[in-house]
This record gives sequence, structure tokens and C-alpha cells, in this order.
Amino acid sequence: MDAPPPPNAFVARAQYSDLFEKLLDPMFLVDEAETLILAANPAALHDLGDARNLLVGTKLRDLIFEKDAPTFDKYLRMAKRYPMRFEVRFKSALGTTPVIEVLAGQTTLLGGENVMQILCRDITYQKEIEQKLLESSSTDDLTQLSNRRPFQTQATRAHER
Repeated sequence: MDAPPPPNAFVARAQYSDLFEKLLDPMFLVDEAETLILAANPAALHDLGDARNLLVGTKLRDLIFEKDAPTFDKYLRMAKRYPMRFEVRFKSALGTTPVIEVLAGQTTLLGGENVMQILCRDITYQKEIEQKLLESSSTDDLTQLSNRRPFQTQATRAHER
């Protein structure tokens, strides 16, 4: 008969479980080999508009926008060695494809099983604001013409041809 884990392991399990359940951002525990979702926190269920029993056992890769799947695969492989941060688009139940910042890394469960821990954050609004800021910084609000710097860049390119 196996000896029970030390008391601090029980505390660690309870604290991790509490963090997992109460975290406001979607979090998944995923099988390393097949990217099967082993667990999804309530925020993931809410954001993806799905029920826990439907998400668990499906491949996380199947929730990724098709064009971003190769990027997802590449960074997830790298995350087995060291934590990675990258952006992909998810398919939501609402038919939208929000831009998601993914933080992925390998973790070991108390039973010794290695899994991928994946934290997701919707950055769609942030990306929209960044694009508007970029456009406004390079365009005159009154005339809608390029400002000096973009004009000089375009003039230099034209002159080099």
C-alpha cells in the first residue's frame, strides 16, 4: 500500500484547485501527446459557451482557428521544454474568432503525470485599440492624409524604385 502524500501536498492540491476554479481567465489542463482537454475551469466553459462534459476529452487544437493551428502546434511543442507565450484565434460558440494570448507550460500532477497547463486571455479588444492607435498615429485626423513619417517612408520607397 502506498504511503499517503505529505500534508503539504494536500495543501498544494487544495490551493491549486481553488486557483484553477476561481481564476477569471480560461485555463485548461491538456494531455501532452494528443492535446486532449483533461480539465477546464469555469471561465473556459463560460467563454467558449460550452458545457464541461463536452469540452473534456476533446482536442484543444480543434478549438483553434484553422489558419492558426500550425502556430499553435509549434509553440505547444516548444512549451514542453520551457513556458511559451503566443497568440492564436479561437473558434467560439458565437461564431466569432477572438484573438487569444496563450501562456502554456508543462506541469507535473501529484500522480507524476506530465500535462500542459494552458492559460488563455482574450486580447481582441486590445488588438483593435492598438490598430486604431497605429492608424491615428500615422494619419492626420482632419485631412485623413498620411503624417510626415509615413509620407517620408512612402516617398523613400518610391524614390528607390
